Amino acid sequence: MKKHLAFFCAAVVLAGAVFGQATINGYVRAIGTLTDEGNFNYVDRLRLNLKWTADNLEFASRFQLSSKELTVNTSDKITDIDVVYAYGKINLFGGKVVVTGGKLYNYDYDISSGYSDYVLGNVYNATSDYTAQKQGMLLQVLPVEGLNIGVVALPGNTKVGTENFGVFGKYSISKVGDIVVHSYFADKDNLKDSNVSASFTLTAVEGLSASAGYKGLTKHAVYGVIDYSKDAFGIQVAPEYNVTDKKFYIEGAVKYTIADVTLMGLVGYDKDHVYLSGDYLVGAELQYKVGNGLVAFNPTYTQDEGFSLPIVVKVSF
Repeated sequence: MKKHLAFFCAAVVLAGAVFGQATINGYVRAIGTLTDEGNFNYVDRLRLNLKWTADNLEFASRFQLSSKELTVNTSDKITDIDVVYAYGKINLFGGKVVVTGGKLYNYDYDISSGYSDYVLGNVYNATSDYTAQKQGMLLQVLPVEGLNIGVVALPGNTKVGTENFGVFGKYSISKVGDIVVHSYFADKDNLKDSNVSASFTLTAVEGLSASAGYKGLTKHAVYGVIDYSKDAFGIQVAPEYNVTDKKFYIEGAVKYTIADVTLMGLVGYDKDHVYLSGDYLVGAELQYKVGNGLVAFNPTYTQDEGFSLPIVVKVSF
């Protein structure tokens, strides 16, 4: 597999030099975590992104070589190779129609929370469950400025049914906001169990992005993602309420950046344990960038697991 991957990278670079534009980038990341019990747990990842473009064509893929978490009781260093995405994309009619096939990676309709790459980020509208890291085909039509309509077809049973398809729509109103809707259908006998969402994101105020929406149908929920930033400061609040089960979750984050240093404060409350295993999480994150390198400290306290200190070393290329 590793020999094939190296050969493929070389082929992409050569093809780019001759026929189009090719790029290779990625990172190596290691995370060591000190725990309340005095353990040192460890996990690492090598990520490799390949991309090739020419005229109205695009190929992109991401490979990851990740270790499973290594603890004091682990004797074998186990690694998994994962193809996160690998798709081909064709733009037709001057970009009015876009056809993508392969292992998809599309976030055009996504609304989600999260400042940190490692903690929280649990509130979202669920569209990316069907358009990212899924094998299938995505047809997008952009007939007028601001309008993006998508239809995804994912493989399933041998006989094609409604459960193989999803429909997405986004309409951006200049200096006002975005309307996003989607439905990924259940089978024809259980259409009431289809996954749907409808959201509006206000962008009329400089520095403010305020999203509110509904998602269902099996269980009805409302959610919001409010994000405000000004200069070096940012704050985000993201609540979600499951109306059917009467369960409430909220997370929040503040961020301040000075030159190469970023400091975050993170908090989550989840009495019903929908996203967190305990009632609450309190944490911080200190990032220091040196060129393409990053060192981060992420002290976190959760009700169920106590205190932990992940230490991150990441080098991008």
